[in-house]
Amino acid sequence: MLIARHQTAGRGRHDRVWTTGPTGALTFSVGVGVGGATAAMGWLSLLAGVAVADALARTIRFDATPGVKWPNDVLIAERKVAGVLSEYIAGPDGG
Repeated sequence: MLIARHQTAGRGRHDRVWTTGPTGALTFSVGVGVGGATAAMGWLSLLAGVAVADALARTIRFDATPGVKWPNDVLIAERKVAGVLSEYIAGPDGG
């Protein structure tokens, strides 16, 4: 896992530029080995978003329940508080 205090060369959906100022957001990258289960990769962003919304609901009290807007945004009271971008990169064996 890589964690950054700020991000200046991030990439969002559709190759949009993504930046965050110092201490303005939590930004991190996580590598996940899939062991050949590439058919399920399309669900990864949605499942990660559900996990984030669930963790927020369990640890912080909000006036509204955190939820997920398809396919990858975490919302609280219709305000985006997180986004998940997943990308598949084939390994050296092509899988």
